[in-house]
Amino acid sequence: MKIMLGFLVALIGLTATTLAADANKDEMKAITTIEKLGGSVKIDDEAEGPARLKVTFDKLDDRILTSLKGMTQISVLVTGNATGVTDRGMSLISGIPNLQELTLEKAGITAAGITPLKNLQKLKSLSLHGATRINDTAVGFMKELKGLEELDLSKTALTDASFNHFKAMNSLKTLYLLDTKITDKGIVNLKGHKSLKLVGVGMTSISAKVAQEVETATEGLRIRR
Repeated sequence: MKIMLGFLVALIGLTATTLAADANKDEMKAITTIEKLGGSVKIDDEAEGPARLKVTFDKLDDRILTSLKGMTQISVLVTGNATGVTDRGMSLISGIPNLQELTLEKAGITAAGITPLKNLQKLKSLSLHGATRINDTAVGFMKELKGLEELDLSKTALTDASFNHFKAMNSLKTLYLLDTKITDKGIVNLKGHKSLKLVGVGMTSISAKVAQEVETATEGLRIRR
């Protein structure tokens, strides 16, 4: 009995070692592919699970995303120039299953490109700063991202109509709406929001008076003008 138990323990240990080795090979393969595509990679040694790669591209497009689709090792994907990313590219991004942070500045996408992101239920941070075709309809689709905590929609086509959607995003903690067409009439709808802690509204028409009213009516909220 003891011999059998010892054999099972050894077998389990060998299996775990083999799985770890295979995971390391897959990670190295992913890093090689990303670097060949022009990306840079940092490894998050404190991350739990297979997704440890923080990936940055100076410029990102649909062609590159085709090669990234299916990579379970990527947790963070960032670019300061996503002008080459279309709605089709967003479908490819939805195939990066462990993505937790996505930054696509100046993306050329529309509201239709947001719908595939509902598959990314681990996504906590989304920045579409400068994506000028993103509108109120797009924000409505973002409500499907139940775990989203940080959202940057600065320099987009948002109006006061988006606040009806923000009210329903109960996990959201940080929201940036700089340089958009929002007004006092819209932001009052954030009064009493259950999770928001910081809202950035610089370069908008939001007044100090109304910002203070919303802060007073919402525990722990700070509005930065």
